[in-house]
Amino acid sequence: YKLPPLDLLEGDKGVPSAGDIRVNSEIIKRTLENFGIPVEMYGANVGPTVTQYTLKPAEGIKLSKITALSNNLALALAAHPIRIEAPIPGKSLVGIEVPNKARTLVRLRNLLSEPEFLNASSPLTFALGRDVMGEAMFADLSKMPHLLIAGATGTGKTICLNSIVLSLLYRNTPETLRLILVDPKRVEFSHYNTLPHILGPVVHNANKTIKTLAWLIEEMERRFDIFGKVGARNIVSYNARVRKNGKFREEGHKIMPYIVLIIDELADLMAARGRDIEMGIVKLAQKARATGIH
Repeated sequence: YKLPPLDLLEGDKGVPSAGDIRVNSEIIKRTLENFGIPVEMYGANVGPTVTQYTLKPAEGIKLSKITALSNNLALALAAHPIRIEAPIPGKSLVGIEVPNKARTLVRLRNLLSEPEFLNASSPLTFALGRDVMGEAMFADLSKMPHLLIAGATGTGKTICLNSIVLSLLYRNTPETLRLILVDPKRVEFSHYNTLPHILGPVVHNANKTIKTLAWLIEEMERRFDIFGKVGARNIVSYNARVRKNGKFREEGHKIMPYIVLIIDELADLMAARGRDIEMGIVKLAQKARATGIH
């Protein structure tokens, strides 16, 4: 199996435009001063979709006073929605994020060609996007150890899941990763059916999902038994032994692939068979991390 080339993907499109940064800084400063909050402006960071204006309030000003004024700032800047980060993590500053007049479309190709992704040690590293500074953001599923993607209808949850699947495919062969996909809508994951990484056809209904969860719990227990016999703590130490120790391989031990279960529209399944599905997910969430099942 050859890892797919990056030229299958499209690159970023467009150049971000924040409008007149100096005028916007003045408007923010004046609006806050009108409400009795003197501030000192510290500049702006132009990201792909928002520009973050940083400011330092005068001593003795409650941060809750600033955060309560988001609607007034939105009106003054004629921009919606505005997000206020008070304080910015690791800094003694407040950030006000204003949507850009023109946005950059952040695409996977540019993210997956970043050295941080190419040189990551974990096989379960995936691309998240870019932050307000335009810096590429990556996450490691094995450290999470499980992930819930939430949001209103149409905010891009399924697109996010597709990006995660693609990130994993660009890092893993079928020897190191196997996927199980659950898609009650029947339209989102069907094109993955021919992948060599797939453990079985895409699951479409609640009953099969419950059986899938039951099989995963059995697989988790089987892996724990093997780890116990050979004295490995987790999948990382077990696979390291298999790679280094020829005697280990002669005894029939093989590289254990990570197994990632991805469920689209979990709420739909919970409405149909909530108790049974919850029981399976809770068991896996409590113990499966060490065995490489996420």
